[in-house]
Amino acid sequence: MDLVTHSMTGMFLGAAAARGGRDLKAMLAAAVIASALPDLDAALYLGGAGLYYHYHRLFTHTLFALPVIAAPAAWAGWKWGKGSRFMTLYLLAVFCLLVPLGLDVLCDWPVLLFYPLRRTDFARGYIQYSSPAFAVIITALALAALFLRRHRPAGQA
Repeated sequence: MDLVTHSMTGMFLGAAAARGGRDLKAMLAAAVIASALPDLDAALYLGGAGLYYHYHRLFTHTLFALPVIAAPAAWAGWKWGKGSRFMTLYLLAVFCLLVPLGLDVLCDWPVLLFYPLRRTDFARGYIQYSSPAFAVIITALALAALFLRRHRPAGQA
């Protein structure tokens, strides 16, 4: 999936997990950052297309990278949300990395989940790498989750 779809997935999951107020800011920050961080290896494109195509998704899209990538995302949410529990944000960040990674497996671009132990390709090809229809659906879900969160009657979590 593309960066926008990953980020919107994080926004949806963060809004769904938050209890409100400061917690919402912290959860959204941790979730969106966690969902987007694996695709920051796209900066490799600055070194040329060959470098990008060879190394994109090689290190940042593995199950072994999840706990490492989740830490800075949880830290950002913790700093922004002041008062939120770091471990809660960390677990959310891990979950928000697992979901987009699962979506990447459904795409047509290879994902090596167990790299460096195994080089098994987990691409299934059910969804195109950049699917505008899927991006619209995920964005609509994210915005609906935020809208419903902000318009709950008083007293409901």
